[in-house]
Amino acid sequence: MSKAAHVGSPSAPRVGPLTFSLSPYQPRFPDKVLIHRVGVFTGSLSLTGYNCRDGRLLRFWYRIRGSLPAGTIRAPTEGDRAAVLRFSRQYPDCPGYMLFTEPGKWDVVVSHGATTIGIIVITVTPAPRSLS
Repeated sequence: MSKAAHVGSPSAPRVGPLTFSLSPYQPRFPDKVLIHRVGVFTGSLSLTGYNCRDGRLLRFWYRIRGSLPAGTIRAPTEGDRAAVLRFSRQYPDCPGYMLFTEPGKWDVVVSHGATTIGIIVITVTPAPRSLS
């Protein structure tokens, strides 16, 4: 397991061509997670996720248009079941949010079409998170 790192840090957790930089977890609030493309990759990747304890789906908010839901997470049905991230030479970063509904381990699966690129495990705690 490693600690979350700033964007561009060589120690940032990486899955395929992506690195993940997380904000500190605050219960009932969306968690800002900046996803940064490393190297040359254009096209799209998708994210899906689930709670390791009970399999509940993780929701995402990586929308080009539309603002973040105001206030706190009110229901586990807010957000999208999958996030589609589109990268180009001009846009190497995807700012957005993962809507964790409780502390614990959450798996985030990175895919290109039907091919799984890799999985990142995010351990959500009130203190700074760790990734593996």
